[in-house]
Formats: sequence, C-alpha cells, structure tokens
Amino acid sequence: MATGIQLGFVSKPERPFLPDIDDFPSKIGGKPVWLNPEFPLDVESVRCGICNKPMVLLLQIYAPEDVPAEAYHRCVYLFCCKNGKCHKESQEKSFKVYRSQLPKVNKYYPEQLPLPAGQYPKVAPLCKVSGYLGSKQCSKCKSENYSCKDCQIYHWNNAYHKRICCNDNEKETLILKQLEIKTLEDYLFPEYELVSEEEPPSNVLKENEKFDISKFTNDCEDTEVDVDKAFLKFEKRIAREPSQILRYARLHYNQEDSEPLWVCQDNKPTEIKNCPYCGSKCTFEFQIMPQLLNYLNIDDKNVDSLDWGTVAVYTCNANCQPKDKHYMEGFTYHQYFSNDGLNKRFKAIDIKQKIESGELTKEEIEKIMKLKKDAVKSD
Repeated sequence: MATGIQLGFVSKPERPFLPDIDDFPSKIGGKPVWLNPEFPLDVESVRCGICNKPMVLLLQIYAPEDVPAEAYHRCVYLFCCKNGKCHKESQEKSFKVYRSQLPKVNKYYPEQLPLPAGQYPKVAPLCKVSGYLGSKQCSKCKSENYSCKDCQIYHWNNAYHKRICCNDNEKETLILKQLEIKTLEDYLFPEYELVSEEEPPSNVLKENEKFDISKFTNDCEDTEVDVDKAFLKFEKRIAREPSQILRYARLHYNQEDSEPLWVCQDNKPTEIKNCPYCGSKCTFEFQIMPQLLNYLNIDDKNVDSLDWGTVAVYTCNANCQPKDKHYMEGFTYHQYFSNDGLNKRFKAIDIKQKIESGELTKEEIEKIMKLKKDAVKSD
C-alpha cells in the first residue's frame, strides 16, 4: 500500500538550472531560481534573526497545486543561516520559508513563443553573490549588482572583484574570474538536483529485518539505556530508503493532515500557527532530513557546525494569494536528536549487531540492560 509520502534524493545536475516552466527546478543549494523573474525576494526578508547576515538558499521545491487557480505554478523556498552558532541559539530565527505562486496564464511563461517585440516581461537584476534582488551596483564598474552591503563586501574582498574591477589586463582577469567562480560557490551551499520517488511500503524492509531493538527498550523508559521511542520509529521508517534527504507529505487534498516523522519525543510543536495572511490553518508540507547535512560541505569536527535532526515546514493549506504579495512566509519547526536518540543509537546498533552475529544471546542482552537499569535507579 502506498504511504502517500514522496521521498527526495540528491542527484548531480546534468545541466544548468533554468526557469523553464515545463521543467521548473527542484534543487539543493546554489542561487535561487525565481518563479517570478520580475520580483525576486529582497534580502531583508531573509536575514538571520541572530547574526543579521543574509541567509542562503538551502533548497527549493516546485510543488504546483490545483486549488486555487493562483497556485497552478508554485514553488517553496527554504533559506538557512550557514552559521551553526546561530542555530544553537535559535533555530526558528535561523530558517525562513516562503512560497511563490502564479496562475496558469501569466505574463512570465506565455504558452506561445516567441512573443512580439516589446512584449517580453521585465526581469529584475540579481545579486552576483546571493541571487536575491540586486538593487545595488558596484560604484566603480557599474557592471555587478548586489542585494546588500554584506554581499558587496564579500565580492570585493573575498571573491577577487577588487582586482577584477576595471582591470584591462585580459589574461590576469581571465585567471581571476576562474578564482571568482569558486569563491562565489563557497558562499552558497553546493548545488544538486532534487529528485523524488514514492516511499516504499513497510513490507520492503520486513524480509531483511532480523531484530527489532524496540523489544528491548519498551521496559526501559526514562533510563540511561533507553532509546527514545520516536527515534526508533524514525530509524525504522527511514531504513526503507536510508539516503532520503527530504519527505514530502502534502500530496492529496482528501487525506488527513500529515504529521512529520519526528526524531525524538520532546520539542514537538503543541500548536501550529495559522496563516498570517488569510487565517487558514497551516499544514505540514515537507521535512528535511539529517542526511542532507552530508552534502553541504560542513566541517563535522567543528562544534559550532550546522546541525539538525529534522526541520518540518508548514505552509498555508489554502494557498492564499494576498493582493500585491509575491512571497508568502510559512513556518518551520525543528528538532535535534535527543540524548536518548542519536547518542544512544550506537548502543542500540551495537546490541543488534551482536545478537545478529551470535556473539550474545537475547537473554544475555536483556540481563545486561536490566543490570544497567537497576544501576541507574540506585543512582
């Protein structure tokens, strides 16, 4: 039986990401590809609430819906601060999510091409560094656009524009531009295509499932040897497709509102905010998984590196389209792995492997866990 969940996977892009409405990109990292080329997002809408630096695109999903007509073309953008310290202080202030949508008939993607001269829609200038609205220019060469002073300074000091700007030496400029490309890529997250497929049913795993570790933790709640039950459910579910980096759940209008696959029992949202524009309820649309961190060039040895257990994204269930509004903000809710989840999973995996290899019997494992449980109680 189908689960109603689409899984997202990382794939190396085979071609540049372009605003082709017949194949609009869903992708990880890089600069945003704007559904509305005339009105890209302004950088002031995506500043981190902690460090006030511009966030960068984490991913975008092309997710059209039938209702209302204004959401015939629809894209959801998730932005993220790259500074892990900010996330530790407040993950809510370190993520931003916006949806953009257009009706089927619109001036940006006409059904008949080419258009007569003079009828092509306006395209806004984009920031050389971040890809946001480029409302500022280099005061010297006038050939590069920027969203803000932060991006302009980065391009000038870090990405070689100080030496490229108005440089008449063609050979030197060519070399510097190659260095510029690499440095500008480092400002963003690495770019990948986001591909999807339906989640396999539960019986896909049953043939290979030799041992359920939850049988050995049901009686060990709130002890040091307990493994968070939500985490066990999380691990078991993602084992169907361990490389998934995203779970998309809002597929059918008639189904009940979906719930994220939480990574721990604690810190679940007790109340979901309503849409700030129309008052309709916001429902779970998708969540990003910890596996995505493996593709973001993160230094795992740095204690302040970017980290999460999962990030759940909620958007307006009515897909409202306020007048003169091009981007509608949604909400994100976050979980880290609990101490009884990630830190204890290695114990659980070790126990499971020892049982499967025959090193220890189930009776021996149960005895060990009981002794540890009694030890904790005595403390």
